[in-house]
Amino acid sequence: MPVGARAFDVLACLHANADRVVPKADLLDAIRCLRRAMRLSPLHPQIGMITSGIGNALIQMGRVEEAAAAHEQSLTEYPEFATSMMGLMAAYWRLGRMEDCARIAGPYRAKAPDFPVSDFRKHRPQDATSCSDAVIGALRAKGFRE
Repeated sequence: MPVGARAFDVLACLHANADRVVPKADLLDAIRCLRRAMRLSPLHPQIGMITSGIGNALIQMGRVEEAAAAHEQSLTEYPEFATSMMGLMAAYWRLGRMEDCARIAGPYRAKAPDFPVSDFRKHRPQDATSCSDAVIGALRAKGFRE
């Protein structure tokens, strides 16, 4: 299997079953592949999703500050991308940046004022528990009901 195909398999695994431990070497391959895609096609309409994939891999590796930067970049490229918002909330939460975390949760509050935390749990079962806990903390900080 070509390296690029393996990298995307790793990212698909992270999305489908984020609690699974993915070897660091595989995550690094995925990041390299996505960065290459960005260099080859910087104006691609899906560039925000590519950047978010980098952020997701970085957060799995514990490189939280870099993950936050990737998700911030993703949101400048694709401002409504919920996966990046959740990844950024999780990164900010882990970094102790609670005000920033609540600020990112704000758009959810504006669009769905009655959105309960229980719906997040029900509709995002693929998220790693540590990431889910951080997002749930951000939603609660912004006043979302259980």
